[in-house]
Amino acid sequence: MNREKTDGRALYTATAHNHTGPDGESWADGGLRIAVRSPLAPARSSPPPARSPLDPAQPPLLPAQPPLAPTQPPLTPAHTTGDADAGDGPPADSPETNPEELLALAWATCLSASARIVAGDERKVSVRVEVELREDTTGPGYAFAPTAYIAFSDTTPGEADALAAAAHARCPMSKLLTGKGTANIVAVPYPPA
Repeated sequence: MNREKTDGRALYTATAHNHTGPDGESWADGGLRIAVRSPLAPARSSPPPARSPLDPAQPPLLPAQPPLAPTQPPLTPAHTTGDADAGDGPPADSPETNPEELLALAWATCLSASARIVAGDERKVSVRVEVELREDTTGPGYAFAPTAYIAFSDTTPGEADALAAAAHARCPMSKLLTGKGTANIVAVPYPPA
């Protein structure tokens, strides 16, 4: 990755989407597409509902998979806005993902679920999350700059703003990202048990 000063510009941006809420699918532009399921949902006795019509250029939906062992390759290519020739990350068809995409996927899925609750059954919801990687201007290293975009069907701009604010206030990922959640770190002996 190019490590020159960027004057506050993004070094990398990952974009993820969710149109189905917590039970359906989320995907990152140009790559990773995963089935999502709420951990609070009852056990499913029938197959998942049919997929919504999405961009046919997106890769096929992959079922949720258990964590991969370090020697196993990821299941699907991930997207990058970096330039591999300039050392700015893997090419777009690379079989890797990154923390920016994973954060975008998690927030898009969680925020979509919260938005569906506050919007009610009569409205459709679409969420897009962009996570930029920037130099940390307050200390060493880098920082994330995430932004979420929420669309609600059949709403005025004022109603959409109020629903977006209510979804953001309800969403556990939003709470974590805004310092209202709790994140802990515990040092353990290596290798972990």
